[in-house]
This record gives sequence, C-alpha cells and structure tokens, in this order.
Amino acid sequence: MLINLKLTTQALFVFSTCYISVRKYMKQKRHKEEDLKRINKQAILFNQRELNAIKHYCQRFKVQNKSQFMREAIITEVLRKFEANYPTLFEDQQLKLF
Repeated sequence: MLINLKLTTQALFVFSTCYISVRKYMKQKRHKEEDLKRINKQAILFNQRELNAIKHYCQRFKVQNKSQFMREAIITEVLRKFEANYPTLFEDQQLKLF
C-alpha cells in the first residue's frame, strides 16, 4: 500500500506540472491567435473590366479563396514597395565624391 501511495503522489505531481505547462502554452497560443485575428474590414470597388479579369484569373488558375488571394496580392505589393523604398544611409547623389 505504501508503494502505491508513493507512486500515486509522484504521478499526481507529474500530472499537475504537465497540466500547468499545457495551460501556460494554451494561454500564450490564445494570445497569439487573438493578435492575428482579422477584425478590420476594408472594401474594394472594381469596375466591370477589373472584375471580369479577376474572375477569369481565378477560373484559369483555380483560385478557391478569393479573399486570401487578394489579401496576399495586396500585402505582397506593399512589402515589395517597402523593400524598394528602404531608407539608405547615403543617397546616390552623395556617393559621387569626384
């Protein structure tokens, strides 16, 4: 009986430490998920030609999620422009010393 009680106490300790670790992990994960949650809405208006081009593209390349496609296209363009216009230490005109 004494061995079973000791084993049960150790098992309870291991279980409680694992439970605490899992709770901490889930709390951190939940906080990260809340930060990435899409809650802001933005509307885009297209003329008929633009809309037809988008529909044709989606059919041709089998795009199933249009909102994801548009979001990725917009963010890709924004990041590309940020990278192209990244501030430099010296402008091109300042480098011409002679």
